[in-house]
Amino acid sequence: MIFKQNEDSFIYAENKYVSKNPFLNREAENTALPVYEQVKAQLPKPYWEGHKSAVDCYYKAWELAFSKMKRPKGEHGFVSNFMDTSLTTDACSCGIPS
Repeated sequence: MIFKQNEDSFIYAENKYVSKNPFLNREAENTALPVYEQVKAQLPKPYWEGHKSAVDCYYKAWELAFSKMKRPKGEHGFVSNFMDTSLTTDACSCGIPS
């Protein structure tokens, strides 16, 4: 648990659950990210007659989701591929550069 003291330092408090975190000492995996165009055929296929624009929007949402997938960088503490859900392209929601 981290408590922010001021802009330059942090106060750390002991937390008995930290040692039980299975991801704490795990090595970052080196798994390739899935590519939207390669898996598009495996996605659920909507059928909504007369609503082509809605179906197009469905596929665009998947395409955008795949574009937000990131590989872990060991120095950030992530150990598996993840989805960056931030609204900007320069930093993820937790302040880690993309």
